[in-house]
Amino acid sequence: MKKPTLWRIWILIPVAGLWMVLAGTQSSPPDWGAATSWNRTYGGPEDETPHPVFQTSDGGYVVAGSSWSYDMGDYYDAWLVKTGPTGEVQWTRTFGGVAGDEIRDARQTADGGFVLAGITHSFSPGYHGDFWLIRTDDGGREVWSRNYGGYESDAGLATRQTADGGYVIAGRTESYGAGGTDAWLVRTDANGNELWSKTFGGLEPDVAYSVLETGDGGFVFTGETSSSGAGATDVWLIRTDEDGTELWRRTFGGVLVDGAHCVQQTADLGYILAGGTMSQGAGSLDGWLIKTDANGNEQWNRTFGGADLDLLFFVEQTPDGGYAASGTTYSAGAGGGDVWLVRTDGEGNEIWSRTFGGAGQDESFWLGLTADGGTILSAKTQSFGAGEGDFQLIKTDASGNAPQTPSQP
Repeated sequence: MKKPTLWRIWILIPVAGLWMVLAGTQSSPPDWGAATSWNRTYGGPEDETPHPVFQTSDGGYVVAGSSWSYDMGDYYDAWLVKTGPTGEVQWTRTFGGVAGDEIRDARQTADGGFVLAGITHSFSPGYHGDFWLIRTDDGGREVWSRNYGGYESDAGLATRQTADGGYVIAGRTESYGAGGTDAWLVRTDANGNELWSKTFGGLEPDVAYSVLETGDGGFVFTGETSSSGAGATDVWLIRTDEDGTELWRRTFGGVLVDGAHCVQQTADLGYILAGGTMSQGAGSLDGWLIKTDANGNEQWNRTFGGADLDLLFFVEQTPDGGYAASGTTYSAGAGGGDVWLVRTDGEGNEIWSRTFGGAGQDESFWLGLTADGGTILSAKTQSFGAGEGDFQLIKTDASGNAPQTPSQP
């Protein structure tokens, strides 16, 4: 019998999407006392699901995911929305074909354009799903797109532009590797041509949700493994060299189901991971932060949540050495699930938390630090907006405050 994974449990609860996006690098520390705040929704009469969000170099924001309202075929399409500094729509773009296509991660590139990573069913053999990489100009217009994969299901879940101008993509593959589902890294040149690919895992399901390039040109990724560790599913942290050859791996977790969705490198060259744990904490599922040293050895871990289901999807180290984490809570807030923002000190001790939402289900996915000292949260809302589910952006001040009721641009 296959081991349970957080992937399956999160679908059942349900909580959509388990991916992350990292905020753009800031050139100087922000002013933590001067943030503005707002709350907006974006979408049409059908269902929209957002994934990455980040502040762009012009002070605006990009949020991306999938849309049924603006699809070009009979299924959902990838949807990219660019806003101004207060959330007003500047332009939107759709990408896709006759089957389902979606963006799971996005970054602004060195030239001001964007790179988008996700899953395409329209352009994959047998429509089973491929890694998908799209390069756009600064107006979101496609320059090129590439897909990578085999005949089975493959999903690109995270991307980074590398120091040489190429890209690395991380996710899961059923087409290659040792088990039914393995973690997969694909390295490309600046034009998206594959340079190498590597699989990681055993006979049980394994997946990579987040990837970083390290200072020596290697890579670190995190996710979840059912092939190794102490329990049904464990947090997985793997370090590779520049060719994708594994240097070391670490697992974290107990006898139940545990997983991580985000890894960031910290100021001390260690790593901070965000995810969820059923092996520890106060409830059936709690948000989890794990801090490691540069070699992946645990320094501390903290759980967050109440008696119900709570998850953290993203974490960012703040300029004062603490952490800001976002996720979804069913233990607090106004509805069946609420957007959740947690602020901690440098040891992971909670300073404050905030919830946003209504009577319906509202789920937060990604967070970015903003230049004015606040945060930008991407969420899917079923409490507000124009359709069955809408993109939602929540811009908070430095204390995590923002309007509870969104406006629609």
